[in-house]
Amino acid sequence: MSKIITSFDETKLNNGNKANNIVTLLKSNIRTPKSWVINYKYLIKIIKKELEIDLNKKQTDYKKIYDFLNNVPQSVYNEVLLEIVGLKEKNKDIKRFAVRSSHVYEDGKNYSFSGLFQTELNLSNSINITNAIFRCWRDCFTSGIQNYSKNSKIQKIIPCSIIIQEFIITDVSGVAFRYENEIILNSTFGMAKSIVDGETGFDSWKINNKYEVLEYENTKNIINLPLFTKANPRKGEKISFFADNENELIVDNFNNKDTYIKALLNPKMINTISLSNEMIKRLLGTFQDVSLKLNIPNYDIEWGIKENEIFIFQCRDLTKKVSLCSKKNYNYLPLVSGEATGYAYLVETETDAKNFPDNSIIVAKNLSGPVLLATSKAVGCILESKSPLSHSAIIARELGIPAIGAVDKSEISIGSLYKINGSNGKLELLDSNYIDIKKSKKNLSNLKQTKKTKLFLDIINQYNSDDGKIIN
Repeated sequence: MSKIITSFDETKLNNGNKANNIVTLLKSNIRTPKSWVINYKYLIKIIKKELEIDLNKKQTDYKKIYDFLNNVPQSVYNEVLLEIVGLKEKNKDIKRFAVRSSHVYEDGKNYSFSGLFQTELNLSNSINITNAIFRCWRDCFTSGIQNYSKNSKIQKIIPCSIIIQEFIITDVSGVAFRYENEIILNSTFGMAKSIVDGETGFDSWKINNKYEVLEYENTKNIINLPLFTKANPRKGEKISFFADNENELIVDNFNNKDTYIKALLNPKMINTISLSNEMIKRLLGTFQDVSLKLNIPNYDIEWGIKENEIFIFQCRDLTKKVSLCSKKNYNYLPLVSGEATGYAYLVETETDAKNFPDNSIIVAKNLSGPVLLATSKAVGCILESKSPLSHSAIIARELGIPAIGAVDKSEISIGSLYKINGSNGKLELLDSNYIDIKKSKKNLSNLKQTKKTKLFLDIINQYNSDDGKIIN
């Protein structure tokens, strides 16, 4: 019997909300991938033994823990590795795995920690799976997690449990949100990762509680596919993922660190709706069953379909209402309602976040990692995320920060004064006078020394209240 890993059929511990929900679904005969768990208390014991740090008490030296998990002793690594080797030996029919976090704070009723912890997909060998487990644990102690936890009034940081899950190669996948009598369903070919990361378009339905479609929109262009046939595909190379050879795809991007590729859909697939009406009804019925079993009336569900069989990957409470609004009036995507005015600054690194001035607007690919450090000082976000159901949109919504998406960062004049409207996607450049905070290393209070910048700051204060919301 394994000393560390427990199957979901056998576990009786609190393994975090995500794992606990999957166990409930499994017992209710709702199809989920075959899964195992490593309880978070295992790592707490390791940290206490190796570092003499008791995580059951309030801690501040999380960097020491992060560095330890980034380069663990060989004896600690080998103990987990041998367990993974044994797991794979007993489950030879499963060729590929996913590693997911399941934290006791994650997927809560008020704060989701959506996309902030590590998830790694399409892992085949034992070393890659073990490395993913330690990265998942390590990232529980990042500065971004510390900042988000502080904003969520969480005083003590502990590691997550680890879900080791059979990786399902889905034909179609997506995300569904329900709030009261409205359901928003996003779907695409391939992996749901492209939707939750906000990287690509999708088929989108707005549906009422009678399962009547109120709105439909198709923004599909690129999909994510698992890489398992070739080590290094070239950009522009044609590949075939689906059985129909007419549906050849073109590689758009591949990173050697990733286990998936981005591929451009051909015109036929762009115009092919990813879900039939019959499948939509089946999905909605499954979502209703999940909602009842977990007692989660307002849900956020990640799902997939393989050979007509529906899989539920995870389900959590929908922490904030989502208002679906397409890019009909303006060029950009409304992600989080509200208006904000401020200087726009690119945030990519921890240094960027530390230098980020109060009452400014974040410009970023998404809200994760070091970008989270800037959120407590931001009045708004300009993001590349293309979905109101993406992790970034969820986090901005929980933090109450107005946000717009589907914006190419290169279009933004960094350091210039902007006004954004997260309710309709409107973006206005108010003044293009550039202020380089990285070069000058001045914070917002120092910028007030000049008449010109004081004039701009007066403009901002005219629009923004103390809590960053617009004053009409």
